[in-house]
Amino acid sequence: MIQAARCCMAECLPYSRTLAPFAMQIRFCRTAITTAALFFLLVGRSAAASGELAVYVLGEPDAQGRPAHSQPTVPRIIDLVASESGLPLVAHPLPWRRALFMTETGQGILYGAEATPERLRKFQFSASLGYANQWLLSTEQAPLVFRQWEDLRNKKISTMSGASYGVEFEQRRNSLFKVEQNATNMASQVKMLRAGRVDAILVASFLNPQQLEDKLNCLFPGAGRLLIRGNPIEANPISFAIAKDSPLISKLPALNSAIEQIVRNHKLLPLFNAPPTTACAPHS
Repeated sequence: MIQAARCCMAECLPYSRTLAPFAMQIRFCRTAITTAALFFLLVGRSAAASGELAVYVLGEPDAQGRPAHSQPTVPRIIDLVASESGLPLVAHPLPWRRALFMTETGQGILYGAEATPERLRKFQFSASLGYANQWLLSTEQAPLVFRQWEDLRNKKISTMSGASYGVEFEQRRNSLFKVEQNATNMASQVKMLRAGRVDAILVASFLNPQQLEDKLNCLFPGAGRLLIRGNPIEANPISFAIAKDSPLISKLPALNSAIEQIVRNHKLLPLFNAPPTTACAPHS
């Protein structure tokens, strides 16, 4: 359905050679795009109807239409915050641009967005759960070791579509290094990396490098072991964001109180400090 909408946008005009086929193609495009838009609208409405408070996180439905999270630890964080706050928070994986749109229109809460100047005009941010390092993921065949910005000269870095990163990274993009920002999920990023189309993927995580390596190699098995070498590019606070004009802004005090308790009592540590393992565990 979503793919059909994407294809329409790119293919309507090239394949329309006469007026009649053109009209049919346009009708098909309108139907596919409308259907895709309705799908995402229903995501928000179905959550509201069930009494859930949707928390939009990075991810996409898999081939079977089931929720697929780019970082499977994230739903456990959402569950912890829900338990501490008493709010019916439920993680809903969406492509990043769609997650931003759903949050801007007041249909849910966003997890993991950086508080850029543009977003601060639209969103109110919660207290921080902690700081996530931004690591460069490369492959064993072509390792990229990051120690200083000069190590990225003439490299191509994959980032998620619609994502923004720290000030220093943004200042250097497309001058010191190139950024490939067309990926909507991590599976497609890993394919590009293993095919040699990019030199590294930028990944934000609470995990240490070995834990993150193990988890990603379990999630994305294949030729070319994924690895992290060197230092993180930077560390950014991880918070929730709510549209300033949304009624959901009333949930912010409960979120902040829960986050304060979680941070004070170090309740995130059990989620991240398990001994590293190379075996693919169900919770990974």
